[in-house]
Amino acid sequence: MYGQYMFIVLVGILLAGCKDDNSKAVLDDAISGGDLLNLPKEEEPTPPLDTSSPLEPKPTPIEPNALGNLIEIAILPPEGQLSVPANSKMKLRVTGIYENGTDDLTEQAELRILDDVSNITFTEDNQIQAGAWDSSGAYNDTRIEAEFENIKAELTVKVMEGVCEESLTLAQVEALDGTCVKSYTHDGKEYVFTPRKKFMYELGYSTDNTEENQGRTYSYIQSENFPYALFRRDGKGMNWDNFTQNRNPYGQAERFCNDLAQMSFNNKDHWQIATTEDLVELIAHHKDNNLMYSEGLPLHYFSIWSDERFVNVYGAYRKNVGQVQGASLKIGTPLSSKHAVICRSE
Repeated sequence: MYGQYMFIVLVGILLAGCKDDNSKAVLDDAISGGDLLNLPKEEEPTPPLDTSSPLEPKPTPIEPNALGNLIEIAILPPEGQLSVPANSKMKLRVTGIYENGTDDLTEQAELRILDDVSNITFTEDNQIQAGAWDSSGAYNDTRIEAEFENIKAELTVKVMEGVCEESLTLAQVEALDGTCVKSYTHDGKEYVFTPRKKFMYELGYSTDNTEENQGRTYSYIQSENFPYALFRRDGKGMNWDNFTQNRNPYGQAERFCNDLAQMSFNNKDHWQIATTEDLVELIAHHKDNNLMYSEGLPLHYFSIWSDERFVNVYGAYRKNVGQVQGASLKIGTPLSSKHAVICRSE
């Protein structure tokens, strides 16, 4: 406002003082902002040259994949597991093999069954759900295909026997060479006895009789005549905190029962080592019903781990089923000892 006021005053002075013919020219020069006020004209900035087409949006930079191109994919069972037991689950893992490494594609790959007839299905979370074992062997092998980015992989999944038929005697079960595991249902709970060598092999187990045992291992097979797996209770990573917690995952016996829980073995959940109370009741039931040497579990063969542990040292209890007058004793033992295990469902 002050600049405009001064401009008007100057114009008035010029009009009053100019009497010659040049007054109009002077006024025009003043109005046009010439040399009289020495006010330079403001120049408008020149816009930058835009060479892009208005119809083509500018591309957004994309970071390259650090792994490079996908070369192939692979379908992997858990920890070398060769088969899935009947009426149980198994989680498959799909791995992508790239130029510069690998990546887990389990949740991204599409899984499908290639065979027209199969005794397995997929659960909502892409686990394999095995049905009943086919004694004829016609439908126990199923081809599974995984696909990701038009790259495919194939794996044949075998359904193995799970629990033995309840109608089979102990002698008949032992004649089957360990293709099924002996189980017994009592008071609403199912008890699975220590499997034999062939069953453990199909589940991907191997022997490890060291203190640092880990993964799918057991200690060793009892003998050629009694080819049942025996387990330790120690393992790699064992410390006092995880030893005293429920379902300690570090002992061989615990890991086996946890595996049954993970696969919902025989369509049951929450498998765990049988407690002392479980074993006392189960042994008494077998004795009262003359099941010890025939239709029941082979309890008289071995001492059996109990879930009960010492509270002040690394040690646990086992039940020893004596053959003299049917005695049943609870005996303390270090975790490095080797005994049978009975897992039970809830």
